[in-house]
Amino acid sequence: MARFSEKKIVAGSLITLGVLFSIIAAFTDCSAGGADNYAHYNIARWAFHYPNLFLDHWGKPLFTILIAPFTQIGFFGARLFNILAGLTTAWICYLLASGWKLSKAWLAPVFVIFVPIYFILMFSGMTEILFSLVLMLAIFLFFYDRFVLSAVVISFIFLARSEGAIFLPIFLTALLFKRKYVAVPFLLTGFLLFSLIGQLYYYHNFWWLITKLPYVGGIGANYGRGSWYHFLEKAPDYIGILIFLFLILGMFVWLKKWFSSGLKLRSEIFTRLLIVAGCFWGYLAAHSYIWWVGEMSLGLTRVMAGVTPVAGLIALVGWSEMDKTIKSKIGKAIFLGLTILFIVLPGVLKYKSEFKADTREVVMDEVVKWLRESRNFDHRFVAHDPYFAFSSKVDAWDSRRIQYGFADFTKPELNIADSTLLIWDAHFSQNEGHIPQKEILDNPKFELVAYFEPKVPLKVLGGHDYCVLVFRKMENLNVDNNQLMIKLKDEQLKGNLVYSEFFDFEHAEPGKVPDQFVVQESDTFSNKCYVLGKDSEFSPSVLLTDSQLKISNEVSVGVEFDFLAEDQLGNNEVLMVFSVEKEDKPYFYQGQDVLAVDSAKWNHARYHFYMPEEVKKDTKVKLYIWDIQKKNLKIDNFRVQAYSK
Repeated sequence: MARFSEKKIVAGSLITLGVLFSIIAAFTDCSAGGADNYAHYNIARWAFHYPNLFLDHWGKPLFTILIAPFTQIGFFGARLFNILAGLTTAWICYLLASGWKLSKAWLAPVFVIFVPIYFILMFSGMTEILFSLVLMLAIFLFFYDRFVLSAVVISFIFLARSEGAIFLPIFLTALLFKRKYVAVPFLLTGFLLFSLIGQLYYYHNFWWLITKLPYVGGIGANYGRGSWYHFLEKAPDYIGILIFLFLILGMFVWLKKWFSSGLKLRSEIFTRLLIVAGCFWGYLAAHSYIWWVGEMSLGLTRVMAGVTPVAGLIALVGWSEMDKTIKSKIGKAIFLGLTILFIVLPGVLKYKSEFKADTREVVMDEVVKWLRESRNFDHRFVAHDPYFAFSSKVDAWDSRRIQYGFADFTKPELNIADSTLLIWDAHFSQNEGHIPQKEILDNPKFELVAYFEPKVPLKVLGGHDYCVLVFRKMENLNVDNNQLMIKLKDEQLKGNLVYSEFFDFEHAEPGKVPDQFVVQESDTFSNKCYVLGKDSEFSPSVLLTDSQLKISNEVSVGVEFDFLAEDQLGNNEVLMVFSVEKEDKPYFYQGQDVLAVDSAKWNHARYHFYMPEEVKKDTKVKLYIWDIQKKNLKIDNFRVQAYSK
């Protein structure tokens, strides 16, 4: 019987995984990477129609050039490219591990593919996977003495992700220590080639890679800042606890060997520390620094996927060292089995929720559906969310069909033709577009024509509740968009009114409204109101059961009340609670902030709630106000209405 070599078995396993992963990609969505997924796709998909997109700095020229042919078959093509790139990276790591004579080198692909953040991004359309492939290929070529070719490959890495430029000094140092001076100039290959292309073809500026860099601060930036140890602290999550522990052990193994070699700078072990460990820790340190100082970073841990194959390789060094300490065959088999189990399972399951459409994508799909059904689809659009062009399938770069943002966001109506539709969303329009919801609602040149929100409230960048508003640009309008939004929100509660309950606190209601918290106030809408504060944390609650209405996922609930806040109200201090329970235990819960527009006057609050998709038998629904911080608050005219489709 013919025996297959280890190399053939590994290659066959990777091909099998490629087929399996492709099938998964064909039948799932992937929200990992968010809207950047679709921004990259929009660039690559249309690059053959608009060749200047191949040089789009934000899109990353190397990534766009390589992925563009795949995107011609749709977003599945982009995902297929990353699957192939990730599996190729795993193969290169195996070849390196085998060349280094590591115990069970065939485990290298497991330590690469099933790193949680790497696994999920292989199914996305993001740049991190190609970035890791370029890095690992350059490292592989270096250790196989192909120094010139290694320098050429690594010179292109910043065209896959800009921060790849930090690897060039590392490779330069390694080449100098190796005395491979001939290879040094080739580190400029990628920069010189694309600078020349930009000079001759589109930008007519040799230095466009520097002057057109999209990651700058100022008014267009929406970056944050945090602790310097953010990426290190989160490493067990995005790398996996077991691989992270083996990574630390692997570092100790290499450092011990280097010390044993007499700290020689031209030793093989130092070269591994410099290039392999140096690329991982240098990359982590760079991202930690820019997040700490608040420059060009949102603190997204997914960026670390670009170097997790390097971490996996170091982790395998640690694993191999531990494997050597186990003498019995049974012990080795158990250790091997447990390692695979506790790497693969967390790797696959950690981000399983991202194998479906993001909430914002679902809402935007509803917007596109409404545009088609309402015969508004032939209008010209202004949008900020790149997913809109993807979902609507319009030519993302045809200025006759779609425009991204406004030339002057302080006067968005300028140079915008009448009947143009603005697709305003609470994430991109409000942050990148600098168009606050209040300002666009108050703009007399835009009429609100449609309103969309997720069934479960979603907070986005800036702490805003996600929603999408569709406006029509028209001259000489005389509309109140704020009233239109109230009307459109109410229309979302479609169906028949099946239950209503109202508390005006004017009459005693034993068992529902405690008398001691009902007070007489001259400045209320009526004569009495209900008081929340130090002695009363909860308002009277409304309980919906099957005896009052048939509780199902077809039910939606509207709540409104008047309130006077005698204290300043902030986020998560006073909540309007919607609790779906079985046997008095919540299995679906929403708490929306009660915030005062004017703390000196009575305010009117309105909320919409939707039942979850899966409603359990004997479900009850509770609605009440929860004064978490015991703020002094008066409420009146508390109304709950339930609708069924």
